[in-house]
Amino acid sequence: MSTDIWQLEAAFIERWAGQVPGLDIKTTFDTIDWTDADPLKVCAQVVFDGIELDVGVRDAALVPLRYSAHVFLDAKRQDAADRLLASAVLSGAISAATGWEVHPGRFSMLAGGQRTAFDGRILRVSISFLIPTVALSLL
Repeated sequence: MSTDIWQLEAAFIERWAGQVPGLDIKTTFDTIDWTDADPLKVCAQVVFDGIELDVGVRDAALVPLRYSAHVFLDAKRQDAADRLLASAVLSGAISAATGWEVHPGRFSMLAGGQRTAFDGRILRVSISFLIPTVALSLL
């Protein structure tokens, strides 16, 4: 049985969206419109970050796939409700990424991720997680 990187991403998005109802989560290939004309102030995105080869694995056949979940906040236009929403979205990502039995006996695990970033307008807070996958199933 093949493991599709994008199906795993979609499955995580479904888990994450279940934590914060009504949340529109972007995928790796989506762009985010931060123009002043767009009312968006809080946004979430999952990005496939590649294969994590420097992590010790129990079996050489297991290859951890790395994903990052980003929460963006338009700091120039945000208010208290937006900060609460961003906090709930980040907590939802952490909850969705922990304890997820992706395949029987294989659970996702949190990993070191990107540091919080701020470009003067948009604040990004992220978590990263690994999904152990059988290498042959990626073929």
